[in-house]
Amino acid sequence: MRHSKVGIVAIAITLCTMTVSGSTLIEDQADSDRSLVRGLMADAPDPTDDPEPAGLHARLLERSKARSAARKQLAAATSADAIVTAQRVGEGGMYGAALSAAIDVAYLQQVTETVAGFGDTPAGWRPGGSPANQATVDWIASEMKGVGLKGVKKLAVPIDRWVFHGGSVAVDAGPSYEISSWGGVPGTGPAGIHAEVVDLGLGRQVEYDNLGVDVTGKIVLVNWAFGDWWVNRHGHQATLEGAAAVIFYTGTTASGAFYNKRDDGLLAFDGTYDDDWVPFVFITRDAANDLLARIAQGPTFVTLTSNVELTRAEDGGVGYNVAGMIPGGDLANEIILFTGHHDAWFRGAADDATAIASMLAIAKAVRDSQYQPRRTLVFLASTSEEYGYTDAYYEWLAGAWYAITKQRTNWRNRGVFTLDFELLGTGDPGERLLIRTHSELFDLANEKLTADPARTPFGTAIQNTVWANADHFTLTAAGIPGMYFNTLGLNYLTMNYHTNFDILSNVNFDYLKNNLEVINDIWLTVDHSRLPLIDLVAKAAEAESRIAYVVDGVGIDGLPGADQGAQAALESAVAAFRAAAEAVEDEIATGPEDPDMLAKRMRRSEGVLLRELVALDVFDQYIMPHQQVQRDATRMQLAIDALGAGDPVAALDLVRRTGLTSAGRHFAYETYTAELVRHDPGFDRLQWGGQAHLAPYVDVWQEYHSILAKTNAGLSEPSDYADEIASLGAKLAPVYERLNKRLVSMKDSFQRATKALSGSAGRNVRNRFAALPHDFADLEMR
Repeated sequence: MRHSKVGIVAIAITLCTMTVSGSTLIEDQADSDRSLVRGLMADAPDPTDDPEPAGLHARLLERSKARSAARKQLAAATSADAIVTAQRVGEGGMYGAALSAAIDVAYLQQVTETVAGFGDTPAGWRPGGSPANQATVDWIASEMKGVGLKGVKKLAVPIDRWVFHGGSVAVDAGPSYEISSWGGVPGTGPAGIHAEVVDLGLGRQVEYDNLGVDVTGKIVLVNWAFGDWWVNRHGHQATLEGAAAVIFYTGTTASGAFYNKRDDGLLAFDGTYDDDWVPFVFITRDAANDLLARIAQGPTFVTLTSNVELTRAEDGGVGYNVAGMIPGGDLANEIILFTGHHDAWFRGAADDATAIASMLAIAKAVRDSQYQPRRTLVFLASTSEEYGYTDAYYEWLAGAWYAITKQRTNWRNRGVFTLDFELLGTGDPGERLLIRTHSELFDLANEKLTADPARTPFGTAIQNTVWANADHFTLTAAGIPGMYFNTLGLNYLTMNYHTNFDILSNVNFDYLKNNLEVINDIWLTVDHSRLPLIDLVAKAAEAESRIAYVVDGVGIDGLPGADQGAQAALESAVAAFRAAAEAVEDEIATGPEDPDMLAKRMRRSEGVLLRELVALDVFDQYIMPHQQVQRDATRMQLAIDALGAGDPVAALDLVRRTGLTSAGRHFAYETYTAELVRHDPGFDRLQWGGQAHLAPYVDVWQEYHSILAKTNAGLSEPSDYADEIASLGAKLAPVYERLNKRLVSMKDSFQRATKALSGSAGRNVRNRFAALPHDFADLEMR
């Protein structure tokens, strides 16, 4: 699991973003619970940037309750054969008891211990393609065969292979501190870097400007307590300033940090880094406080050594996915796909050795219980989920992205459901079982989470999202409905996550088995259902809410440059889609003449919705394609209006919250524009960001600083801001154009989904499920 640029920050957000044990959060659970369920970018979005419209979660929850009541009524009044047609034969619990009983706790621990035991250094480390990671791949492939999986293959993934062999910060005539580094960050070379260390505080441009010391050739010490920006900005800024390297730490006290609250903890993430920026390393809080004390006494010199190998993909850098399968029965040409990643920082016991253990334990339980799945079960142990590329922003999820878009493109057509596993057994009290999924599967997730509270002793949580920090995103955006599972709580995230304390003793294996009982219930229900368990009416409800999305009190209909005709056409297309989805529900309730054809219609429609409407905002949060553009257009329009009304303070705040300006304003313009370039849809190393329907990010850095300078000078008349008004207006025009195009494109998507669902695209709906040989031979297709 990775949170590069996407952190978990305690800010006030709408209470209805999460459900705990089947009920909406209550006020006294406060910011800690709300912050945990919502992934928010380190660039500190305001509460108003919650991408989920107010009330949507509650609407989905109420719909799930109503559907549950209807299912119970149907079950009481209808024969078992009719229930098959009505989607709900094959409740997982009917089949899951024997399978869950076959989940072996000792085996879960054995696999986790084995995978976590592979390491390139005494502290662990198995980033994608490293020697330890390659040994892990070989072991997983062997174990897959051992538990009975067929067609096991190691699948090469071109990556920028980054290997960390350790290093240190050694004080002249003083102690030596252990270090960690981050994926993609260059090393120092064998001799290291010998230089004076300068305390740079938060390491923003203002600190360099105010320091009064030339940092050329020096090492800068930066307090990154997980604030409002990611570390790549500091590294780029240090490079521009002529520094030789950066040493990071997470606050002088635990209270100053979100991650890594242990005084002796080291930290690692992906760096979203360029390989020609200066090296950086992390040290513990204990080491940082000792180093700060020495700096306070006078000039302090150190030798920083970071032993890193970086082999670009074009130079032969490679990692490996591992895939195997259990052949299905009468629906063998359809796939249920299980995923989890085998690369890790440090030992990575919970993140993500538990996922490998979970997948292997499920496969073993299928064999031991002699369960015969209807659909083919595919198990993918992915590489480079944590980091896969340098000189890029969307550098994580490399293995799963490559699998679904390059190696195994036929999975996009055959996949009916994906399950992505991470952090499944952290097991401290309060570490609830969380499912993140999209609206079409919200009902299924909620039903299974609340079916038996005894299975989830620490509680449950559900979120309507496609989670961009895990393999779940790239698979779902490819068109396969899916869910992401983890256990969620403050203790693991703040104390152990991505640190040297993600170790075996911090995994609760009995709790891991509890969670797998719920997960088994879900996939078994999918496996035995004749029809897709997707709620397309819920997708229509979500679309209605997102089209009515309000930014700073203004909807699309309040924007003078928005095409109201395009908005009306989109609303009409969604209404037609809702009608088609409701007709399908009626067809299911009365018994479809051709269930197989109905299933194909539903899946074809769902594929359109996922591929064309799953998007991300600038904070890597799930949205529909128009929302970020609408956000930018609204704030730029309101800023122009505020400047014209003589309120530059309000305008400054609006410009600050446009695009990525909030964090970018603290660093040099070059660092800001570098970030924009790496998010641009035309960027040549966009990777899975190309699935996210990104909008080019608006550059208003200059306008922000110009308005700030004039505001500080006391200027407030509209005429004082004529240049800024003109500049913002010129940049707003193409944003409006982009918004209008997206409204039209979304209308077209819903029309295609409606045609597929109604069958008007042709009664002979293309069979996506052509023969799937049990030896996986066809999976070589590109």
